[in-house]
Amino acid sequence: MTFSSDVREEIAHQPLERSCCRLAYLAAVLRGAGSLHLTGRGHAHAEIDVGSHAVARQILTALRAEDVMCGLRPY
Repeated sequence: MTFSSDVREEIAHQPLERSCCRLAYLAAVLRGAGSLHLTGRGHAHAEIDVGSHAVARQILTALRAEDVMCGLRPY
């Protein structure tokens, strides 16, 4: 595992209770392991590549807590 993967895994087991913490976490994950596509009319599409189920669950939980419509596509 890379250092960033280790850090994401460690943080995945910590609660992100405040909105500012969730947004900072999501921004860091997107910056480090993802891409953002602006599709127009206020819509965006993000792709985040993580190798851990715990990290994926925390990302989905954080997005849903911020009222973001999201889904998961495992491969």
